[in-house]
Amino acid sequence: MQPDRNSAAQIRPAAKRCPDCGESQARLRTVDPGRETRLAKSRSAAARRLIAAHLEEYRALLEFERQRQLDAEVVLGGGPDAA
Repeated sequence: MQPDRNSAAQIRPAAKRCPDCGESQARLRTVDPGRETRLAKSRSAAARRLIAAHLEEYRALLEFERQRQLDAEVVLGGGPDAA
């Protein structure tokens, strides 16, 4: 593979780097320390509203997933009588 001749990636300011590097995330925590908490609360509220709006479907999906996991344990031999 050829070396990257684009020197812009090497001299790019920290604010312009990808979010995976963590530097921009650290900057956001400094600028807005309550941001993550607010986002987590809004995601939780949205999930609660979706569940409330579609309660029967949510319960059916939960039961399906529980049964799927139980079936997978039995296939792997991890049932209650496994030693």
